Amino acid sequence: MKNIKSLWGAIKYCLSLSYKSSAFYTITRLAGNLIYPAGTIGSAYLLKLILDTLAGGGSSAAKFQKIVFFLLLFLGIRLLTSITEKLVAYATTIHEEIVQNMVSLSLLEKAIDADLELYDTPKYYNWFTAMQNDSQSVSAILWSALECVSSFVSFLCIFAVLGQKQILYAILITIASIPAAIFNQRYTKLLYQNDLEQIKNIRQKSYIFSVASSKEFAQEIRLLHLGDMLKQKYNLLWKAVLDSRKGLLKKRSVITSFFCITSEIMVVILSLHIAWQVTEAKMTIGDYSLYTGLLSQIAFTLTALISYTTRVYENKIKIEHMRDFDKFSYHRIVSGACSINHIDKIEYKGVSFSYPGTERPVLNNINFAIEKKEKVAIVGTNGAGKSTMIKLLLRLYDVNSGEIQINGKNIKEYKLEDLHQCFGVYFQNGVNFGFTLRENITLKDTKEEDEKIREIIRVCQGEDILISTKDNMSAYFGRIFSDDGVEFSVGQQQKIALARALYNKKSVYILDEPSSSLDPEAENGIFENLIKICNQSIALYTSHRLSTVHLADRIIVMEKGRIIEEGTHEELIKKENRYAKLYYYQAKKFRKDSFSETAVERS
Repeated sequence: MKNIKSLWGAIKYCLSLSYKSSAFYTITRLAGNLIYPAGTIGSAYLLKLILDTLAGGGSSAAKFQKIVFFLLLFLGIRLLTSITEKLVAYATTIHEEIVQNMVSLSLLEKAIDADLELYDTPKYYNWFTAMQNDSQSVSAILWSALECVSSFVSFLCIFAVLGQKQILYAILITIASIPAAIFNQRYTKLLYQNDLEQIKNIRQKSYIFSVASSKEFAQEIRLLHLGDMLKQKYNLLWKAVLDSRKGLLKKRSVITSFFCITSEIMVVILSLHIAWQVTEAKMTIGDYSLYTGLLSQIAFTLTALISYTTRVYENKIKIEHMRDFDKFSYHRIVSGACSINHIDKIEYKGVSFSYPGTERPVLNNINFAIEKKEKVAIVGTNGAGKSTMIKLLLRLYDVNSGEIQINGKNIKEYKLEDLHQCFGVYFQNGVNFGFTLRENITLKDTKEEDEKIREIIRVCQGEDILISTKDNMSAYFGRIFSDDGVEFSVGQQQKIALARALYNKKSVYILDEPSSSLDPEAENGIFENLIKICNQSIALYTSHRLSTVHLADRIIVMEKGRIIEEGTHEELIKKENRYAKLYYYQAKKFRKDSFSETAVERS
C-alpha cells in the first residue's frame, strides 16, 4: 500500500508539472489516451458483428446492408483513432519540449542560486549530476503515466467484455501476468540504486569526455599525447559502470522472459478452448474472432501496463531523488535587511576562516581597516590568503570567527544584492563568456554605450583589442558561436575582464592579481589609470608581483594566513623584512636596489 501511495504521489507530481507547463497539451494528451483504447475495443466488436452477419442467415441484400453499415462505423472509428493518434503525437512532441525547458530552467536556477561553498564538496557535484540525469525522467514518467492510464482503461474495457461470457479467461490471463510485474519492479529498484552508487564513475566519465572535446585542453592533449590515456580511462570507467549493471539486467531479462512466455502459452490454451466451443456450436465465428482477439489484446495490454508501470516506478524513484535535492543540507548565505549604496570604510576585526570540509585555517586573526579614497595593496606568495580575504568581503563565504564591518556595520546586516552592487571586481583568472565584446564588458547588449566601452578598453591598455575586433563591439569572444569571432590572447582576455570590473562607477574596486598576464608596459599603464579612476573610491588589489605596488597608499604583507607587516613601500623597504626580501628578489633581475642584500639574509 505504501508503494502504491508513493507511486501515485510521483504520478501526481509529474501531472502537476505537466499541467503547470501547459494545461491545453496535458488535457489533449489525456483525452487522446482515453479515446484510443475505446476505439480499439469498438473496432474488435464491429469485426465480430460483421463475421456473425456473414455466417448467419437471411437475405443477401439485408446482410450486405448490415455489413455496409458496420463497415462505415468501423471506418469512422478508425478515422477517429487515427486522427487522435496524430494529434496526440504532435501534442506530445511540443509538450515534452515545454516540460523539459521548464525543468531545465529550474535546474539552472538551482545551480545559479547555490552558494559557492557547495562547489568545495564532491557530494554536491554527485547530487547535482544525479539531479541533471534524473531531470530527463520528468517527460519520460509523464509519458509512461499517460500510457499507464491508456493501458489500464483498455484492460478494464477488455476485462468487462470478456467478463460477460468468459470471466475465467480474463482472470487467468491477469494472474499469469502478475509475476512479471513483481520481478520487474524489484530489479528496477536495484538497478537505480546501483546507478546512484556509480554516480562518481559516471561523473568522472563525463568529465573526461568534456576534457577531450574542450578547446581549453586541446593544446595540452596534443602536446603531451594524452589521447590514449584519456580513452583508456574513459573506457575503464564505462566498463565499471556497465559491469555493475550487467548481472542485474541479465537476471531481470531471464526471469521476466520466463513469465512472459507463460502468459503467451496461456493465450494459446484459452484460444484452443474457444475454438472447441465454436465447433460445439456454443460460440459463433464472430465470438471466436472477438474473444481470441481480446485475449491477445488483454495479454498485450497487461504487458504494456506492467512495462509502463515499471517505468513509472523506476522514474518515481528518480522523481523522489529530485524532490529530495531541495532538502540537501548545506549552510546558506543569508541576506541582511539593510540597504547600502556606497562604502566609506571597510574593517576586518579578528577574522579567521577555513574552507568548508577542511580544518586548515586559511586566514588567522586578520585585523586592518581601509578608508575612502585609500589604495591598498595586499601582497604575499601564492597561498598566503589574499584571494580568500576578497571572497569574504564579498560574502561569497562567511567568516568562521571575528567580523568584517562596512560603514561601521557587520556586512551580514546588508542586503546581498545591494552589497555586491557597491563593488567592481576582477578575480584572479577572471573568466570571459562566449558572448559579444559588448556583452562581456557591459553584461547587456545595447549599442548606445559603445563609445564608453571603447574608452574603458583604452583605460585598460586595450588598443590591441580594438584593432583585433576592427572596432566592432559586436565581435564574438572566440569562435564557439561565430566564424568571425576573435581568439584573444591571455593578456587581452585579462584586459577585457578588467574592463568589465572598471566599467561602472563603484565605491570599491577589487582587483585580484590584475596584472598576472600583462606585459610590463600595459601593467604600468593600467595601474596609473586605476589611480585616476579610483580617485574618490576605495581600491584594494592583491599581487605577488611587486613592480607596481609602490603606487599604493599602503601595503599589507601576508604569509600563511596572517598579516606579518604593513606600511608604505618606503617604510617596508627600510624595515628590511619579508617585503624587502620579496621586492629584492624581483627587482634584482633588472637593477641593483639601494637596500643591502643583508636584508634578505636577516629576514
